[in-house]
Amino acid sequence: MTGDETAASRGAVVSFGTFPDDHPGGPERVRTAWEVSGLLPTPRRALGCPFCDGVLAVKDWKFHRRTRVGSSSPWRCDVRMKCMTCGFVPTFGVLVTREVYQRATRQLGAGHWIHWRAGREAMEEVDRGEPGNNC
Repeated sequence: MTGDETAASRGAVVSFGTFPDDHPGGPERVRTAWEVSGLLPTPRRALGCPFCDGVLAVKDWKFHRRTRVGSSSPWRCDVRMKCMTCGFVPTFGVLVTREVYQRATRQLGAGHWIHWRAGREAMEEVDRGEPGNNC
């Protein structure tokens, strides 16, 4: 499949938006929904639960590199959120820049979940200009 070809253009019976390559934009698209310039990605707006309309709150973060060949943006952060009403826990895969990935993993590590309290403390320390190791 070429860069301009989608499942629909190949004659497949699917609706628009079925596959990731149907959504051009990569990191630029992510920046419209997520604040990714700080130490840890956070949603730009309040997110609601798809089941009960409760508020989703950040539960934890996990940085990792996607090593699959062909990935133009291998630096990722999985953000788990939790509905404060029904307990539903979705995970959002957020593309981050190499700089954000390196800064966060240098301070907080990679390959493990960073609890929201440690993440919040680390972000507050960065805001105060005194980053440390909080996980």
